Amino acid sequence: MDVRQYLSRIGYHGDTSPTLDNLDAIHQAHVLAVPFENLSIHCGEEIILDLQLFYNTIVVKGRGGCCYENNGLLSWLLGQLGFNLKTVKAPVNNTGAHPINVVSIDEERWVVDVGFGCVFRTPIRLAAGHSEHLDVTGTYRLQQEGETWILERKSKTRLNPDANSFGATPGGIQMDNINVEPGEWVVLYKFTLQEHKLQDFSEIPTDIAVPHPYPITTEDIMDVRQYLSRISYHGDTSPTLENLGAIYQAHMLAVPFENLSIHCGEEIILDLQLFYNKIVLKGRGGFCYENNGLFSWLLGQLGFNLKIVKGQVGDTGAHMVNVVSIDGERWVADVGFGCVFRTPIRLAAGQEHPDVTGTYRLQQEGETWIVERKSKTRLDSAVFEATSGGTQKDDIGSGEWAVQYKFTLQEHQLQDFSEVCSWTQRESPFFIGRPWCVRHLADGLITYMGRKLITTRYYETHLTKTTTVLDSDDAILAILWDTFRIKLEKHLTVKG
Repeated sequence: MDVRQYLSRIGYHGDTSPTLDNLDAIHQAHVLAVPFENLSIHCGEEIILDLQLFYNTIVVKGRGGCCYENNGLLSWLLGQLGFNLKTVKAPVNNTGAHPINVVSIDEERWVVDVGFGCVFRTPIRLAAGHSEHLDVTGTYRLQQEGETWILERKSKTRLNPDANSFGATPGGIQMDNINVEPGEWVVLYKFTLQEHKLQDFSEIPTDIAVPHPYPITTEDIMDVRQYLSRISYHGDTSPTLENLGAIYQAHMLAVPFENLSIHCGEEIILDLQLFYNKIVLKGRGGFCYENNGLFSWLLGQLGFNLKIVKGQVGDTGAHMVNVVSIDGERWVADVGFGCVFRTPIRLAAGQEHPDVTGTYRLQQEGETWIVERKSKTRLDSAVFEATSGGTQKDDIGSGEWAVQYKFTLQEHQLQDFSEVCSWTQRESPFFIGRPWCVRHLADGLITYMGRKLITTRYYETHLTKTTTVLDSDDAILAILWDTFRIKLEKHLTVKG
């Protein structure tokens, strides 16, 4: 989830410091940009109380939402911008519970509600009775009875029920009051200032919830444009070799190869939507199943003809690789192996492929293809261990061909890797030994491993490396953000 993208979605380009003026402007920008709607319900899409899903719907897909989605996501945005707020619960006409946000600024509190349809467009100060709030849609005020606050509205003229002007705007709740005379105050909802969490609203009223008749597919939430934006690719996407190379390299330079989830206690599940959430929406990286799995989805969406094959790394594990067919030729596309080629390799035995990190070639033994690399000079074992699967440390001398992995062209599906994915997270010494994260640079690699940061620069005949020792957990977290733009959600356990 990205604050800048949210602000772009609502067309807000102003100051974001937590002041009242900025709160007014952001509130109004959201109200004018994001619809209040229930279309998901009538499309058979279940509304789940999850901020990431709210973000996908409203920001990524440009949709609107009901009160839980609109106010829930705005509360996240305001929190990210440094506003002091809490979510409270407002029963509406004895049915359901409406979430609203109360923001504190300079010892005053303001009611913020972007999820009620026909409602105020700028926040209302939490003050009873004497303070009327003039707005485009009418006049609003707050009354107080003990600990209960009551929001009322006085409309400018009689509402026409046949025009659906009121029934659709406050959730169809106040239909008994649509024939009030101009100048009459109508109760919209009541609330107390008891703080609630998003999950406190999980029992969504039956009048707005419907059974979920079919599962949501990846096409419902995953977005090709957002993926391309994540890897900073803005070129042509037609399925040509030139475009494949450009998209491939863009992914390599933008998305890290990392195992941090394993050391944060996060289970990696073979699910494209989860890969998308992690890599595209959260700006993280992943290991081979995540990177190559999601990349295969992208290529398929763009019209490339490809299949997933299984690679053997050393004597253990199974590596996922994509093979793409273009104009009668096949190309190996692997964005999930760390220190590896940055443009696809043609599937042809013996042909050398010069690259920033060394020279690559494919050899063939029967139905088995072998990926080999010749490095420019001897690599420090720690660098190699983090970038090449940690399997070939004995064969990395300058000028020597070293086997990276082997594969056949038998096609596989993502779920065929479920057993080895589980094994990798629990038993693979390379993956569970210590945390690491590798990102490609234009002329090298930058590698976080354990308590070290290693920067490797490649030149025509040699390489150089610089090692920085990270002497505290705070230093590690700072490096992950400053260097990789990764912000972890759970505690990272560093073993070495």
